[in-house]
Amino acid sequence: MTFPQLFAPPVPRRLVRWHGSLLGLTTLLLVAVATSGCSRQPATHQREPARLFPVRIEGKFGFVDREGAVAIPPRFEAARLFSEGVAAVRSGVKWGYIDPTGKETVAAQFDAAGDFCEGLARVRGNGGRWGFIGPTGKPVIEAQFDDAGDFNGGHAPVRSGAKWQFIDRRGRPAFERQFDGAHAFSEELASVNVGGKMEEDGVFSGGVWGYIDARGRDAIGLQFQGARDFHEGRAAVRDAHTWGFIDAKGAPVFAKRFLGVGDFCEGRALAVNDEGWGYIGVDGTWALKTDFPGATRFSGGRAVVERDSSKGRWELIDLAGQKVGRADFEMPGTFE
Repeated sequence: MTFPQLFAPPVPRRLVRWHGSLLGLTTLLLVAVATSGCSRQPATHQREPARLFPVRIEGKFGFVDREGAVAIPPRFEAARLFSEGVAAVRSGVKWGYIDPTGKETVAAQFDAAGDFCEGLARVRGNGGRWGFIGPTGKPVIEAQFDDAGDFNGGHAPVRSGAKWQFIDRRGRPAFERQFDGAHAFSEELASVNVGGKMEEDGVFSGGVWGYIDARGRDAIGLQFQGARDFHEGRAAVRDAHTWGFIDAKGAPVFAKRFLGVGDFCEGRALAVNDEGWGYIGVDGTWALKTDFPGATRFSGGRAVVERDSSKGRWELIDLAGQKVGRADFEMPGTFE
């Protein structure tokens, strides 16, 4: 069978190859875990249901509302979902931020930019180092890291050299432990890797994954070949060949295994196995079987799916899989 493309955003070159472009799962299933984005947040900072959706129309990115009507005319080279009232957008080669009216809140000046989470956003400047800014664009934690994830629960993962550690909002180490791979906290747990490494082609491989708590203590022991973030009480983990889901105690939540999965959002997660692909519900059964060549996760009751890969035709759908609005789009923006 031919597997679909799970659309995911351009994020730092950490741990995941399928972020950054459309990638057929025949070439590479979800060989590692997802990173970055305010989508992996603790219970005190819930993922925001989207009201505006980034899409490309006639070569530029803008935003449409839940009915598919253009809310911010297309004029950007790239765009992310809104988070904490602003969205990261790229004008030319530089990233900045806009509000829901399309007004610039932080001038385009960064080589890369993430979402605002807990009042801070990770950005990469001309020097190639990552730091964190506040809502006005002023540095809060100076650019000094080789890579960085988002703040959640007061901590953010950062990399200096080959090792990852977690920092607090002042940029100080949150605890002493270091790791070979790490993701942002989500629902009070963070997935970490020991023994793995980043290959020359940008794919993180090897080692074993587990989960730690906010004090850096083991919460779910190192045992997985891959581990995604917790969302809605579930996290995807991988053995040598397939993915399943566990709860916060590390117990499987259902038996079904998949060749590739996404995170749960609004009770749905993208998944693919020998039966086909689509969106599964929290019990692991198919909530929406599809034949779309590509799709994003749901947010605010909407997802953007590819109807015709030969023409590059994408559209907005609701939770029942029905098209919303009349407009077609060239591709979605970043939905993580």
